[in-house]
Amino acid sequence: MRVGFIGLGNIGGPMALRVVKAFQTTVFDVRRQAAAPHLKAGAQWADSAAALAEQSDIILVSVPGPAEIDEVVFGDKGILRTIRPGSTYVELSTTLPSNMRRIHQALKAKGADAVDAPVSGGAARAASGELAVWIGGDGPAYERVKPVLSALGNKLTHMGAVGMGLTAKLVHNQMLYSTLQVISESFAMGVKAGLSPEILLKVARDGAYSNLLNMLPKAVTGGDFKWADFGMGHITRKDQMVANQYGRELDVPQPLANLVEQKMIETIHFAKK
Repeated sequence: MRVGFIGLGNIGGPMALRVVKAFQTTVFDVRRQAAAPHLKAGAQWADSAAALAEQSDIILVSVPGPAEIDEVVFGDKGILRTIRPGSTYVELSTTLPSNMRRIHQALKAKGADAVDAPVSGGAARAASGELAVWIGGDGPAYERVKPVLSALGNKLTHMGAVGMGLTAKLVHNQMLYSTLQVISESFAMGVKAGLSPEILLKVARDGAYSNLLNMLPKAVTGGDFKWADFGMGHITRKDQMVANQYGRELDVPQPLANLVEQKMIETIHFAKK
């Protein structure tokens, strides 16, 4: 089985390295220098997404967002030009489920399959292979890619049809970011009243809120409660934007989630000053 991996950034890089160590792998990124550790570990280099697809049975993609995904698939040097019948495309990035279904239909016309498999857990867990992976796609396609996805994560869950893995990711991220906004506002009030962040964290852990707070100690004890301290920036703002767009597609009212996106934009704006 020949594997191709496109996108060697903060999360894609360590994921790809695990794949390289387990499978015959070809890699591609818009920055060739990002592939240095992968080539050293035995990967082959492709000069474009199209060149990679031409020689791969399974193609994994981890890029920043919808625009980059469209370029990888539909661009002048995209995989749609060269993908071979019987190949399987695996989307690790975050995009709209409707966009994933559009990609699936385009690849299906070429005799290939598509699976969405967004991941969660951060760069450290990407390096250790302990990511959560939420998969959308038919059963046979999932079984084909499962050995490769098992190199990335130890918590694989098949969610259903194409787009359902992304739906799970968007729900997860929207809950995460929206909850953090509420925590930030509440802790800021407590600190202004004279309590320390550490004491407030103990209050939250000792009370009914503890099940939610156990995952967030670093985010709420920094002292200034900025979005940036939780890694907020263009990528997380993009995730929230996509989740909000999906909510609008489904006609679900989400006032706080949309407000959270506006707070992210505000943080990015002030970070530039």
